[in-house]
Amino acid sequence: MTGINISGGNFGPINTGTNSGSMSGANINQQQAPLVTLLEQLRAETAALEIADRKALDRNLTGLLEDARKAQDPDTAEDVEPEVVRTRWEKVKGLLSQASEVSGTVAQIGGHISELIGAF
Repeated sequence: MTGINISGGNFGPINTGTNSGSMSGANINQQQAPLVTLLEQLRAETAALEIADRKALDRNLTGLLEDARKAQDPDTAEDVEPEVVRTRWEKVKGLLSQASEVSGTVAQIGGHISELIGAF
C-alpha cells in the first residue's frame, strides 16, 4: 500500500511528486512566529496589572520569548529545553491565574507552548 504520512504543522505548498516511506515534521520557524507575537502581546497586556511577583513574571516571560525566538532559528532550535519552557509557562500561568484581563491571550499561548514542547 502506498501512502504518505504527514504530521505536525505544515505550511506553504507541498509538492509530493513520487515518494516512498514516510514524511513527518513541521517548519518550526513558521510555527513559532505567532508564539513570539502572543508573548509580546501578553507582556504588553500585563504591564499595567498588579502582579504579586512582577519580577518573576517578567523574568519568565523574557525567558519564554528567548526560547520562542531560538526555536525560529534552525541554528539555535536545539538549544530550547522543553522542560525549561514548560516550567516557565507554568510559572507565568500561576502568576496570572487571577488576571482575567489576559485569560484569552494566556489560552492562545498555551496551545503554542504545547506545540513548541512537542516539536522537540
